[in-house]
Amino acid sequence: MDDPSFQRTWQNMSEFGSAASMSRQIRQQLNNITRGAADSSSTNRLISRWFRRKSEQKLKF
Repeated sequence: MDDPSFQRTWQNMSEFGSAASMSRQIRQQLNNITRGAADSSSTNRLISRWFRRKSEQKLKF
């Protein structure tokens, strides 16, 4: 497993693992923050607002 030809592969795997771990931590923290404030439709409202904002930005360009 210490073959020099796979050095870049191992580096990529390490970077991906770090990014996935950070993503999981952010997602968990957001869940902890919104757990008490969320209701059954908060996710739908958030997505709706995100797409509305995204489409507004497209119109400006």
